Amino acid sequence: MNCLRAKLKSERGASILLAMVFFLLCLTVGGVVLTAATASAGRIASQRQTQQDYLTASSAAEALRDILNETSFTITATTTVVTGADGIPREESIVSRNLETAETKALQPALAAAAAAVSKGETASPVELTIEAEGLDDVSARLTVSDGLGDDKYTVTVTLSVGDGTDGGRQSVTLTVPAASASHDEERHVTENDPATGETVQTDTYRSVEKITWPRGAITKGAAA
Repeated sequence: MNCLRAKLKSERGASILLAMVFFLLCLTVGGVVLTAATASAGRIASQRQTQQDYLTASSAAEALRDILNETSFTITATTTVVTGADGIPREESIVSRNLETAETKALQPALAAAAAAVSKGETASPVELTIEAEGLDDVSARLTVSDGLGDDKYTVTVTLSVGDGTDGGRQSVTLTVPAASASHDEERHVTENDPATGETVQTDTYRSVEKITWPRGAITKGAAA
């Protein structure tokens, strides 16, 4: 009986129990700290990638802005009207509508096609481009040329994006470059006899010349609305 009572009052295993509790507590705290550190490292890496994607898209936008700043198009439209002695137009035709470009660069063929469509009063289709640079992710660009009236006509808007939609998501910037347009008209009137009929006819030639340039535009964060 005394032996059983002594065993019940014995404290020889208490230190082991306390050590186990202390070890479990340290293990729990260590796990929490490790989890927090891992999450923080992941956020930092994601933020760094997001910043890099934004800088890549911005650099591509600056490169396009420089190209546009050096680009000019001249659109020439010529119309000829032949009128008989009775004053009735015999023939009317657009002889030419030419779009002359400066030195050819990667962007210019697509831009020329869009500008030509706008010059005819048509809606230019968006142009999809991919900009590549060694050591950097590819940048996707969507270029549109406005067919609006007044100052908005020929305005170039380019939305540039980089990233695959994971982690920080796609980082986008928008380049907007309003166009500067200068134009003048020319007329030429010639009266002569038609060799075939001997009839006196008047040939009126109307020529319009429009020069389009894109001065330095603005780059803003985010995709175009």
